[in-house]
Amino acid sequence: MIIEAIVLSLIVGIIRRGKFSNLQYIPFRGAWLFLLSYAVQAFALLWLKGPAFYWVHLLSYLILLFGIMANYKLPPVFPIYVGTLLNGIVIAVNNGQMPVKLPMGIGAANFDQGHALITSSTKLWFLADIIIVDRPYPWPKVLSIGDLFLIAGIFWFIQYWLTYHKKNNILNTP
Repeated sequence: MIIEAIVLSLIVGIIRRGKFSNLQYIPFRGAWLFLLSYAVQAFALLWLKGPAFYWVHLLSYLILLFGIMANYKLPPVFPIYVGTLLNGIVIAVNNGQMPVKLPMGIGAANFDQGHALITSSTKLWFLADIIIVDRPYPWPKVLSIGDLFLIAGIFWFIQYWLTYHKKNNILNTP
C-alpha cells in the first residue's frame, strides 16, 4: 500500500500544481540508514531462521527508526515514525512476525517468515494486520494501524514537499 500512497500523492500533488523540482529542498538525512535497514531485513527474511531471524529482524526496525529520527525536524515525518514504531512493537512481541488476520473464507496462507496467522496467543493483535482492504480495490490486502499511519505520513510528506514554498521554509534550508 506504500507504493499506492506514493503514486496517489504524486498525482494529487500534480493536480495541486506541485513541482517535482521542490523535492530538491528536502533536507533529508541518513538515507544510508534506510538502505541498511532494507538490506538487513532482506538478509533476515531470506537466510535466517529462529532466534537469529528474530533479532536481526528487530535490528532492521531499529535502524529504520534511527533513519526516521534523523529527519524528525521535517514536519510530516511524525506519522511515519509512529506507524513504523507500532508495526515494530507488534512484530517484537510476536517472535519477529507480523500477525495477519485473513478475510473470511480464505484458508491459511503460505506466509513468509516475517508474517504469521493471528491465533489466540497473538499479543497486541489490535496492532496486527487486521484491516481488510478487499474488492473493489484492485489489489486486496490486509493492513495494520501502523500501516495507516505510514500511508498517511507518506502521502502528507510528498504533498508537503511538492507544494513547498522556499520563502516559507521553517527549517532554514538552502
